[in-house]
Formats: sequence, structure tokens, C-alpha cells
Amino acid sequence: MTGKRNGVMFALAAFLTLLAQVEHTAAQERLRVAWAGGASNATVWIVQEKGLLKKQGVNAEFISVNASPMALQAMIAGEVDVIVTSVTTLVNSRLTGADVAGTTTEIGMRLGLSRLGIDPNNDVKLVPVGATADALAALSKGLVHFSILVEPFVREAEKLGYKSLVDVSSLNIPFHWNAALTRESTIRSKASLMTKFARALVEAIHIFKTDKETTLKIIGKFTRITNQDSLERTHQAFGKILPETPSPSPEGVKTYLDYVAATRPEAAKANPKEFVDLSFVQEVQASGFIRQLYGR
Repeated sequence: MTGKRNGVMFALAAFLTLLAQVEHTAAQERLRVAWAGGASNATVWIVQEKGLLKKQGVNAEFISVNASPMALQAMIAGEVDVIVTSVTTLVNSRLTGADVAGTTTEIGMRLGLSRLGIDPNNDVKLVPVGATADALAALSKGLVHFSILVEPFVREAEKLGYKSLVDVSSLNIPFHWNAALTRESTIRSKASLMTKFARALVEAIHIFKTDKETTLKIIGKFTRITNQDSLERTHQAFGKILPETPSPSPEGVKTYLDYVAATRPEAAKANPKEFVDLSFVQEVQASGFIRQLYGR
């Protein structure tokens, strides 16, 4: 094995990825999952709150961290098995010597502007302001003219008089905003656990789509949102992008590889198919579990 951080992904909304590292300890029916961010983690919260791994005999520990880089370091150190993060973390970690270049939101902004025919380098000035809440604050103070926001922050912006101009998801850009990342060595030593994790995520997506009352309570608990309209809009926004079958997609990786290739020649040579592993979702699908959930 080389020193490269090879990887594959697990998708919450879209795919399954993996990061290769040194050999790990023997398989255990114990899984440690770290997540960072807001309502995009709703399916992981559902897995935790509904005990979807516990009923499969897995002792799962869920850990909240402040940022994806911190979660990545914890995974590399062997402190957690799976982290919920974006394709940017995967690609930057896998490309040898690559430095982190921008946040997921920034990359999404640049891709979205480009799709709309706006040059993100010359037609606009992008200003780093921090997390989504900080972006809303920057809008309200007039420091920026527009930003990418997710619910419930879109609702809060509208209350301040701002208008939604573009639904980024409607642009159909193959880009993975959130996924679950693990090491290749973990896949080898804990393959059965990864299948159970995939099964739990599939079931969590079903709960998200079919049990709104439970889902709203869980989102409210973790986000501390109490406004019912905000919860409803958050549920509606993420419900549109969660597929019943969260199959891995190399295209979501290729979009980012193409983006960074201009400054990182190694990205142009990378094969996006090597970043994903279809087998876990395929195994869950082949078992008939998804058809059973949705009654088809």
C-alpha cells in the first residue's frame, strides 16, 4: 500500500466513499460516527435517535464535532470509524500533498454561478464570512449582496426582506454536499458493519420521507429550532434531495476533481470511480430491504 489516502464514500444524500489508510484493528460490532454541521445530518440523527444500528446488534457512538477537518483528523487517528462530511474533504485528503481549497459552500457557490453563466472569479467578489449563520448576519449588515443559504436560514433571510433567487438543487449539478467517509482499511476489517450502516441510512431516509412528525422532532432537537414553519421548510428542502436508494455516484466526485484540476494537475489524472464503492448500497438493495420499506 502506498502512502496515499485513497478513499470511498457513503452517501447520506447521494453516495458512499472510502479513504485508504494503514491497517486497522480487528472487526468489532461497534461503530463510532462523527458529524459536523446542521440539518443536512438529519438522517444520521434519525439513525441515532431511532436506534437503527442498535436493532442490528451494533453498539454505535455518535459524536458532534465543530468542523469537518477536525472530524477528518479524528478518523485518521483511529478515534472514529465514519465521518459525515463533503466530497471536498474526500478529494483533498486523497490527493497527495493537496491543501484544503475553500469550503463546500464556496465550491457550491462557484459551481452554481458558473452554471448560470457568471464568472465567479471576475464577475463577482466572493467574501469568506464563516458558517451559514454568519452568512445570514453578513447579509443583514449589508456586507454581502447574496449568499448560499439552507433552511431554516432561508426563512430567516426572507423575514428580513431578502428573496430566494435560485434553488441550487434545481441546477442539477452533480456535487456531493454531504456524505459519510471512512477508511479503506475500515471497509476491509468492518465490511459487515458498513453494510449495516448503509442499511440504517436507507431506513433513516425512509423515516425522513414517511414520518414527518418524528423527523421534525429530531431536527428540532439537534438544531434547537422551535418554529414550526422553519421545521416544515427544512424538512421539505432536504426531503427533495434525499433519494430512496443512496447509490454512490462517481459524477459527484468528478465535478470537484474537474474544478480543482486547474491548480492541481494530479486531480486531472484521478479516476473518480476509484473514490466510490457501490457494493454496500447494492447489497442492501439486492436484499429487497428498500422494496420492503416502500411497499413495492
